[in-house]
Amino acid sequence: MTQVQRSLFTVLWLGMSLTYGGIVLAAGKDLKSLEKKITDEEKELSLLLKKIDSGQKRLGELKIHQSSTRERILQNKSEHQALAKKVGETENSANQTRQELQEISESLKKARRDFSSYEASFYSRLAHFFRNRNQPFLKILLSSGSLSNLSDRMHFYRRIVEADSGQFNKLRVQSRVIKTKQDEMQRQKSHLDILNKRLIAEKNSLLNKIQSDKDYLLKIHKEQTNLKDRAVQMDEASQYLRDRIQNLISARDQMRNDRDSRHLGELMKHRKKVAPGSLEWPMRGKFLISRKFGHEERSSATIFNPGIDLEPPEPQSIYASEDGIIFYKGTPAGSSSTYGKVVMIAHGKYDGKFTTLYGNLSTILVALNQTVKRGDKIATISASNILGQYHAPRLHYQVRINGEPTNPIKWLKKQEKI
Repeated sequence: MTQVQRSLFTVLWLGMSLTYGGIVLAAGKDLKSLEKKITDEEKELSLLLKKIDSGQKRLGELKIHQSSTRERILQNKSEHQALAKKVGETENSANQTRQELQEISESLKKARRDFSSYEASFYSRLAHFFRNRNQPFLKILLSSGSLSNLSDRMHFYRRIVEADSGQFNKLRVQSRVIKTKQDEMQRQKSHLDILNKRLIAEKNSLLNKIQSDKDYLLKIHKEQTNLKDRAVQMDEASQYLRDRIQNLISARDQMRNDRDSRHLGELMKHRKKVAPGSLEWPMRGKFLISRKFGHEERSSATIFNPGIDLEPPEPQSIYASEDGIIFYKGTPAGSSSTYGKVVMIAHGKYDGKFTTLYGNLSTILVALNQTVKRGDKIATISASNILGQYHAPRLHYQVRINGEPTNPIKWLKKQEKI
């Protein structure tokens, strides 16, 4: 390996150490200040969770307001329909009253014409009588042959006059009845017009209420949208804080592990030496090696994989490859967490510290500084859904000597399952 290759490898491994659980990040940091940082981050997370809870409560209140407003809109619409029906009925009554009023007006005009016509005929006959010096009226009376005949003729003329008078009275009464009915219909028309105007005003008022409630619903919807957007942002922020806290806790654990490394070193003195081809595979079921150890070309970049990736068709349990001590568990400290949850086991010596790393875990079943035997169950892996994308179960497996990755295939038993 040339000096340039060694330098490149050192840079790559330094980056991997910072991201995936190396002790470099924790080195030199004061443990107390790290504990304080964790406390501060937890306080910030608590405040953020309170804000999220407050937003959720407000969303619940808005949902209640939204429901009651919709019920009120439905009720107002029902009342509006009933009023619209009443307005239609009132308008029909008003139109019918106008038609009857028109008919009565025509009847009154006809009665007045009849009265005027009869009156003109009566006065015409009366004028004719006076123009002819009481002829033929007097002539008829004077030509009577006897007093009896004169009396009959006088009685006849009296009946004619009485008939004229009765006809006049009849026409007057008829005119008064028609006029009374006309006045009543006029009052009814005025009442219907007033009622119709009031109903239209109420209908318009209901329309305004409905529109006002619709505007309020729109306002509620906008506030709900804003609250939901804020909730998404705060959820992301809270997850970011959780990751930061987890990274800090991981860094603290690594720092404590460094502090306790003397104790770990004493324990490891009595471990057997690991030989190539002696490690157990970390899975019992079927799997594929989806990524191999070493450099690989991707587009215009060269990417280094410090281990191998094993993909089973279904969730699997993960087992320790060799006897050892759990010296790290959790999410690696650093700015990213490509390997997710990680367990690291310190094994026997091989020209230095020999460790295995198990990444992308769903659950961790062991504790820090716990002693494990070869084949002990230490974790599980399962499928995941990240940002709406499905990810199949996958184990990232590394073998490290003195912190530097080496090809795991060299150390695993020669029974690779493909």
